[in-house]
Amino acid sequence: MKGLLEWNKNLKLLVLLWIAFYVYAITVGFLVQFLILPVMFPSAHWKDGLMVGGDWIQFHTEGLEIAKKVEEEGWSEWSLKHPVSGQAMSGIAGFFYALTGIHKSWVLLFYNAFLHATAGIVLFLILRLLGISQKLALIFSIPFVVFPTSLTWVSQIHKDGLYILGMYLTFLSIALAFSKNWRLNLVSLMAGSLGALLFFTVGRQYAIKITQYFYALFVLTALGLALFNLLRLKKEKVLNYGKALIISPGCS
Repeated sequence: MKGLLEWNKNLKLLVLLWIAFYVYAITVGFLVQFLILPVMFPSAHWKDGLMVGGDWIQFHTEGLEIAKKVEEEGWSEWSLKHPVSGQAMSGIAGFFYALTGIHKSWVLLFYNAFLHATAGIVLFLILRLLGISQKLALIFSIPFVVFPTSLTWVSQIHKDGLYILGMYLTFLSIALAFSKNWRLNLVSLMAGSLGALLFFTVGRQYAIKITQYFYALFVLTALGLALFNLLRLKKEKVLNYGKALIISPGCS
């Protein structure tokens, strides 16, 4: 009973933190797009809440192309990556533009805030797993959430939100892979797989070229360790499941 109450308490804290991080990110995103850029710094404002001279202009323009094709010819025309540039963020922008029917970059602010808030929570969890107290883990997580450099991936159409979340999920996977709790080993497998998917699918291309072999070894080691611990701790159940799969065809 005590363990259940503790788990509920921790879950409530994580939910409250996520909501706080999300509200901050969405608020800042709207302020940048509707006040800071067009009113306070108009010379740095391209249009539609986007800054001058960034990749987000390309993602926005290509996203509009994809959205128009979807609206004219159907969802079969949608693709994650733009057919010419191969940019995944263009496909993501096009998805939201076509889904909502609103061809403005502010539509992605909710998506950006979700990624940023989730990355902040994952960072908090990693710090807690490293033995850092709850108070210090929160103090160390807040700068990531509110630091000015995050304004680009919170308020613009940017790859970094997905890239950072993918990396943090990988670190979380490694931290959990050493656990002797089979449930945490299972979470490790899921976090590592999702982190790798985000990293290799929509991560920064130059970062992938530089670190792909090291990162792949990193992820495979973590997943292998988590799988080994999962099988070791739940060996009897795994064997029973295996026997059931073998026996059931013969009984049918």
